Amino acid sequence: MLKRIEDSVGLRAAHDYSAVTPEFKGPILKKGEVIKEEHVELMKQHGHYYVFVEEEDTDWLWEDEAVVEFGKYIAGENVQVVSESEGKALLLSRSKGLVRVNRAGLMKVNSTGIFLLITLKTGSLVRENGLIGIIDMVPLKVSRSSFNKLLEDVKMETPIVSVKPAVSKKAGIIVTGNEIVDGLKKDLAGPIIEAKLKHFDCSVVFYAQSRDDEDEIARKILEAVEVADVVVVSGGMSVDPTDKTPLAIARIADRVSFYGIPIKPTTMSMLAYKNDKAIIGVSSGIIHFPEYNVLDVILPWIVSNTEPSREYIAELGEGGISKYFLEKMKL
Repeated sequence: MLKRIEDSVGLRAAHDYSAVTPEFKGPILKKGEVIKEEHVELMKQHGHYYVFVEEEDTDWLWEDEAVVEFGKYIAGENVQVVSESEGKALLLSRSKGLVRVNRAGLMKVNSTGIFLLITLKTGSLVRENGLIGIIDMVPLKVSRSSFNKLLEDVKMETPIVSVKPAVSKKAGIIVTGNEIVDGLKKDLAGPIIEAKLKHFDCSVVFYAQSRDDEDEIARKILEAVEVADVVVVSGGMSVDPTDKTPLAIARIADRVSFYGIPIKPTTMSMLAYKNDKAIIGVSSGIIHFPEYNVLDVILPWIVSNTEPSREYIAELGEGGISKYFLEKMKL
């Protein structure tokens, strides 16, 4: 029920009322709180001349209740729903892992005019208790019949948000290049790869160098997969006559997920599998782009025991030019 703030003293607020100043943003009157005389001037100072007060009406859901109920309906594996002030619900991860968002479901929710679902991108690695998404509600309340219809409309898309738990992996590194083996050039790629692997909780148990020779690279990879869960092979990933790494990976792999990934930097990269162990071929561009490269995109999937789909890889092209790439290239 909507009432003037002066006429609401003694009643309970039906939802949170907020204030925004340079120093503060948050509720100044919370849902369920009894409205007092001292609230009247404070509320008016922040533009709240009218308030909704609680009423006995079982056909309506107020925003704070609706967002939590809706969140639980769309939440999948390892996602918990927590009520937040100002009529929001937070989607938090129960474990460290890979975020997966059903894009069709997300689009459907955000087209209803009732709920807004804002999430991390599919492929993000989230920490335990990390924020995955926020559910906001546009109206202050929704009828139970409209709410139930919405649940039915998105039923085929649920769960919309889920987290696949991540596990620690043993990793192998193979750096290719005649110039590396002959000692003419220092291995700059290996330390970068190792640091990135450690960032994703992978421990390096194998390291080798190889000439630009298909047979030798293939042999080193087979040695690595005997002891490691994931193998990263660096260098020789383009189309020059001496670039043998893609040929070697494809030769020994059970399947190649992709060769060439629509992102900048490190476009000429590859993901393949041997005995369900991931083999990642990365371009030597990681030397110039150590902070963000293909490993940041692929490793969240690998440590969560999930193979990225071809559709996911293809969609990376939209927004695939990273800010980091533009800054480094001065474009």
